[in-house]
Amino acid sequence: MSHTDPQVNMRLPADLLQRIAADATANKRSTTAEVVARLEASAKTLRDEFAMAALTGMLSHGQGPNTAWHDHMPSAAEWAYEFADAMLDARKGGA
Repeated sequence: MSHTDPQVNMRLPADLLQRIAADATANKRSTTAEVVARLEASAKTLRDEFAMAALTGMLSHGQGPNTAWHDHMPSAAEWAYEFADAMLDARKGGA
């Protein structure tokens, strides 16, 4: 973050602000940096949602940790995002 980034003023419940400030201290960052980190961590994209759904589907069809998928987890994650990309293309009318 820089001093040229836009500023946002908002009201927060006092107890929430205290928890954020305590977490910021524990994480050795400013309260602003703590809020930004929390917001960034919670920002799932539609692509992420589709990939999670695809991976859940793959794993729920008998392809969990005790099957051949276990040896291919990095590939499974890549395949889940390939499915997600295909779903996004289909939404655009590209598939």
